[in-house]
Amino acid sequence: MIDQDKRRAIFTLHQEGIKIREISRKLRVSRNTVRS
Repeated sequence: MIDQDKRRAIFTLHQEGIKIREISRKLRVSRNTVRS
C-alpha cells in the first residue's frame, strides 16, 4: 500500500493529463499501483 502523499501526487499528475507510465516512473511505483 502507498502513503497518502504518493496517492495525492498520482491523482494530481493524472488530472494534469500525464500518462500512467510517466507517473509510475516519476514516483517509482508500478503501473498497476498507478492504475488503482
